Amino acid sequence: MPIVASEVIEDAPQIDGRRWIVEAHADHLGIVHRRGPYMAEAEQDVEAGLAAAAAQIEAQLQDAEIAANFDEFINGADF
Repeated sequence: MPIVASEVIEDAPQIDGRRWIVEAHADHLGIVHRRGPYMAEAEQDVEAGLAAAAAQIEAQLQDAEIAANFDEFINGADF
């Protein structure tokens, strides 16, 4: 499930300069996977971290798909 689009959908500044961040990552089926909220430092470039987050989400989706397929196989799915 490749991630085909990523964006910061919320960037809420706090009184001390830090920011609450929420990201949205869409896969090839159009399913949106949210990341956050998390606290970013005032000067942190959160846009630069989108690619790394997308890669992590892809890996998690792949692991979940493999686990589901394995479970289906072990539990005697009809083939």
